[in-house]
Amino acid sequence: MFNTNPGNSGVELIRKQADYQMNLIWADINLDYAVCHYDFNYSVPDRLMALYGDQVAVRTDWDAGHFLIEPRSDGLSIEQLRQDVGFIDVSEYAQLHREAFDRIYAGEAPIPRQTAHGDRPQYQKQGGL
Repeated sequence: MFNTNPGNSGVELIRKQADYQMNLIWADINLDYAVCHYDFNYSVPDRLMALYGDQVAVRTDWDAGHFLIEPRSDGLSIEQLRQDVGFIDVSEYAQLHREAFDRIYAGEAPIPRQTAHGDRPQYQKQGGL
């Protein structure tokens, strides 16, 4: 999922760089990222790329309906991107569904939510993006 170079996995890359003379291997790993579902976030990747260009990496897994957002600039964080564009990650998305289904199973109506996306359409891009 989200492999940026389908021809090389991370393990293959490490194998190519390691040999009997090198006993230390390292890689920079950015843990400031978000995985989002496309529901209500459909225009988010395009909006992020329009606003931030190469300061943000967006990778898509169409089969799962998810995309990954990764800030690439030192001064940029997921929280700043979340505030600027308005999106929820998959854990928040799943929690909203759990709460709604709990109410449905209890015979109650789900509570209408005001989500981070405001009135953005569920499966459409908004405002030309």
